Amino acid sequence: MIRILSITILLSILFSNACLSQCPSDFLTISSQTELDSFKVKYPDCTNFDADLYLQFDVESLAALNELESIKSLTLRWCFGLEEAYINDEIEIGALSIFECDNLVSAPIINNLASNGDLTLGNLPLINPEDKYSLQAINNFSASILPFDIFNNFEELEEINGSVYLSGNDQLTDISVLDQFDITSITLVSNPLLNSCNIETVCNMIEMNNGNVIISNN
Repeated sequence: MIRILSITILLSILFSNACLSQCPSDFLTISSQTELDSFKVKYPDCTNFDADLYLQFDVESLAALNELESIKSLTLRWCFGLEEAYINDEIEIGALSIFECDNLVSAPIINNLASNGDLTLGNLPLINPEDKYSLQAINNFSASILPFDIFNNFEELEEINGSVYLSGNDQLTDISVLDQFDITSITLVSNPLLNSCNIETVCNMIEMNNGNVIISNN
């Protein structure tokens, strides 16, 4: 009886350790640098994070993620202490959202987005307008309240295959690049320097009256 009980306890410990060492299976929110730094201690064998990872508030460095190989979806929001969003170049991110990180200056993590991944950028007042990103294909693309002429920073972009949402971008002057993309819908709201639109892709959508175009206050 004692032997059976000992084996049961041992199996329970092994099972518990195995569960802890794997990646979380559900949405995970991390709100402090201490929490993030403990990630690789809690999940030492986690390599492919097949869930949504949400980082916010007191996160100042993403180095704790450098042992991963992939992240299904990563959101950085309200990371007020984060000045550079960088992780290992080899890590692939399926969907990336970065918004309302007031002190973010550099975001090379954008280059970690997988081909045809979803990208959302919003309200990043200090991000360097000179930074260039090497993405070639995006699925859905959203950019709001950014201090640069967005498409100038994505010079290697060859494809957008989903929706495009552009709002509140004071420096956005030219969206003619959209003519070469097979986009499914477009929203243009409050981009003050877009005072005329001669974009064939957009005009065709308007003529088709398919409900996939929203334009206002440009």
